Amino acid sequence: MSTEAAPAPILIGGPAEAGRRELAERMTGIGVTEADPEEFSRLASLSSSTFCVALVDGERPSHEDLSHLADHAHLVLHRSNRDTVDDLAGVVHEGFEVHRASSAYPDCRHIDLDNRVGYTAIAEDFVDELRITTADFHNASAPHLSRLLRESPAGSRLLEVGAGRGWLREAVDTGKADYACQESSAGMARYLPEDVMTEPIRALPAKHGSYDYVVGSLVDGMAYPLGVFCLAQLLAPSGRIVLTWPSAVWSTGRRRTTRTTQFVSASGRTVRGIHSFTPGPAQTKELFRLAGLDLTEFVECPPVPPSGRPYSGDTVLADGSLPESLVSVAVGVRQ
Repeated sequence: MSTEAAPAPILIGGPAEAGRRELAERMTGIGVTEADPEEFSRLASLSSSTFCVALVDGERPSHEDLSHLADHAHLVLHRSNRDTVDDLAGVVHEGFEVHRASSAYPDCRHIDLDNRVGYTAIAEDFVDELRITTADFHNASAPHLSRLLRESPAGSRLLEVGAGRGWLREAVDTGKADYACQESSAGMARYLPEDVMTEPIRALPAKHGSYDYVVGSLVDGMAYPLGVFCLAQLLAPSGRIVLTWPSAVWSTGRRRTTRTTQFVSASGRTVRGIHSFTPGPAQTKELFRLAGLDLTEFVECPPVPPSGRPYSGDTVLADGSLPESLVSVAVGVRQ
C-alpha cells in the first residue's frame, strides 16, 4: 500500500453553509478550499485527485440525498456528530492522510457506487441455496463470528455493515448487544428490517463513537482504506471491529485477483464490475493502522465440509484442490 501519493487539494462543500466556511477557514494551512453545493457537485465529479468532503447540518437529509453526496464526496460528515469544529477538522485531516495512502486503490466513490448497483442486480439470487460458494464462506466463518460476538453484554451497541439479505443476524450468535444494520444496496435492503441504514458507509448519519461493535460478514467491497477508516469512526473508545472477506489464498488461487469478482445469476446473466478486496495479514494490519485500529486477531478459516452436498466448483481452486484457507476474519480495536 503506497504512502507516496502526491498531495491533492481538499474541497469542502455540501449544504452546511456556515459550518462549511468555518471548517475551511480552520484548515487553510493545508490547502483547504470551500465550495457551494452547485460548484462542489460539479468540481467533485470532474476531479479524482481532489479530496472532497461534504458537510451536512444536524437536520438529517434523506437516504437518497446522502447517497448522492457520497457519489461526489470521499467523506460525508454530519456536523452534529462531532462536538466541535476542531473535531471535524481532525477527521478531515486524518481522512486526507488515508486518501493520500490509497493510490493503489480505485476511487472509493466508484467502488461504492459500482457495488451498490452490482449487488442490487444479484440480490434476488443471493441466498445460500443459489450462491453455493457463498454458503461455503458462511459455513467456514460462522463459528468464528459466534465465538467473537456471543459474549457481547446487554446494553452494548452492535452495528452490522453490509448486511446483505440478513444471513449473519439469523446464523450467528451476537450475544445480548442491541443490534442495528446497514446495507446500501437497494436490492438487498428490501429483505431487511425497515429501519436498516441504506446510506453508504462513507455517509452514515450515526454519531461518532456510537457503537461498541462494528461487524461485517463478507465485506470485501468495504476493505479499502477510506472504507475501514469510516467504520472505525463509528466505534466507541476500545470498541471492537470484526470483518470477514474471502481469503487471499482463495481469491488468488481461484479467480487470480484480490480486487474484483463477478456473479452469475440463476438465469445465467453475468453481473460484472464488483469490487472485492481480500487483503492478507500484513495488508490488513496496515489497513487497520491507517484507520486508527490495532489489529488484534487475524484468523484464516479453512473450508468446512458442506452438509449433504459437494463443495461448489467455485470453492475449489483453479487446479481442483481445496484452499488452505477460505475466509479471513480480521479483528481490531480502536486505538
